[in-house]
Amino acid sequence: MFVKLGLLKKAATVVVAYNEKEIFSQTFFSGAHPAFKIDLPPESGKMQIHLVSGEEKTLVKESDHILDDVKGAQMLVEEAANRRRNRKFEAARSKLRRAGPLLERLAPDSEDMANTYMEMALTYMLQPQKRPDKNAREAQEGMGWYQKSVDVIDRMHAAGQPREEVLTISARLLGRVTGSLMFGREGTTHVHDHNCRH
Repeated sequence: MFVKLGLLKKAATVVVAYNEKEIFSQTFFSGAHPAFKIDLPPESGKMQIHLVSGEEKTLVKESDHILDDVKGAQMLVEEAANRRRNRKFEAARSKLRRAGPLLERLAPDSEDMANTYMEMALTYMLQPQKRPDKNAREAQEGMGWYQKSVDVIDRMHAAGQPREEVLTISARLLGRVTGSLMFGREGTTHVHDHNCRH
């Protein structure tokens, strides 16, 4: 991946981190236009580029890199949750439609899978509708996704995962549903969409 930054007004060290681990560092003089090549790890993650000069550290670029792995699915679900909180329900479902098939293939009986289905359920349960008949259809769709989430938890228990762990996961998911339905219509959250693929 080739990166080019703007003119430096003073000498600084460019530090690149991927998933909070430093993968590149180089010092450039004042007046330089930093340009360099970096090799990103073969996994999904967030890249951040900082300029460090003395005690000053400035974020100049950040981007999400989503691949076809579990980490990528987790990032998609997190983005979907942010959009759902901002009442952008179709945008949230679009992210979840990408995450779901990945997890169904890579981690079908996992908390991530149950969480994805639960997020999909919430996009239907929380979306307001003007027509009563559409409200009923959306509620039914939401309950279908909720049941899929419950089914994943049941499979985890049947597969021998410790009961205490399964109960903890179930409580987390139930808490998310309860909190979302009670309050959220939650407040909005600003979303930075730097999503890209490589």
